[in-house]
Amino acid sequence: MLDQALYQRALELSDTPMSPQEMVTLAMKTYIAIQAGYRLGQLGGCAPDMEDIPRRRWDPEGASE
Repeated sequence: MLDQALYQRALELSDTPMSPQEMVTLAMKTYIAIQAGYRLGQLGGCAPDMEDIPRRRWDPEGASE
């Protein structure tokens, strides 16, 4: 069951019209991203003695470091 008042408020804030299914899908994806970020943040400092991991840098010219 979708809260119609909440759905209408979300539509008012949206740039484009969305069906209830699209709105729920977007809300679930956003919730998952926020929770994943929160959990990742909770892991911070769990392995302070871990060796640094080399990272690749993006080069707009196409060559990687």
